[in-house]
Amino acid sequence: MTDFPLKTTDPTEAVTPVRAFSDRHARGLRWFLAGPAALVLSILLMASLPLALPAGRGGVNHLVLPVIFFPLMWAVLIILPVASAQLARLARIYLLMLTFCVLAIVTNIIF
Repeated sequence: MTDFPLKTTDPTEAVTPVRAFSDRHARGLRWFLAGPAALVLSILLMASLPLALPAGRGGVNHLVLPVIFFPLMWAVLIILPVASAQLARLARIYLLMLTFCVLAIVTNIIF
């Protein structure tokens, strides 16, 4: 990739194509990570947490705790993209969490 200057509002500032891409699409990626991705990931976390938590003395802790923690998980997953400057890194973390949740659910269904 060549580092040729692109058209900017400031004539003294040269923008590389990678920087122009990230500036142009950061708002859309931030919206996606804080909106639908956060909702889907928090639902999958709530669905996969009973597989990781112990049943407890009454046998319902692993079912009740994910439902109680769902709003907290959703709020954290919404705030992270809004406050973070490294959206690509956060997208990779979301994708990794999504992969682990789906694998936990699928392996529980199969085995």
